[in-house]
Parts: sequence; structure tokens; C-alpha cells
Amino acid sequence: MIDYTRVGERIKDIRNLAQVTQLALAAKLGVSVGYVCKLEKGLVKFGLDQAQKVSLVFRCNISWLLWGDDTQVWQA
Repeated sequence: MIDYTRVGERIKDIRNLAQVTQLALAAKLGVSVGYVCKLEKGLVKFGLDQAQKVSLVFRCNISWLLWGDDTQVWQA
């Protein structure tokens, strides 16, 4: 089962690491800043399509994003 609170923490962590604002991430995902805020707080449940968009934006492993696997692949 996916822990959306932990997923949100990972999204926030990688967003900060990449020095991307919530506004910029929202624009890249085609969503509102409010949605990104809720996403980072784990308040929204999203599908694999949205998870894939996030993983593509940050070029990270989707398994790491969803489950925290140690196989994180991230490129600056």
C-alpha cells in the first residue's frame, strides 16, 4: 500500500534538492500550486500517471518515489 504522506515528503525533498519552486513544479505538471502543496502533504491520492509525471520531471526512479526503495536514480 502506498503511504501518500511519505510520497509527499519525498516529492518535497527532491523538489527542494533540485531547487524547484512549488509554482514551477505545478506548471510542469499542469496542476495548481494548491494541488502541489496538498501532494507534498500527502492529502491527495494520485494515480500512476501523476507519479510518472513527477518522476519524469525530476528524472527519479518511480519505485523510489512511491515506495522509498533505495534504488533512487536522480540526475541534476
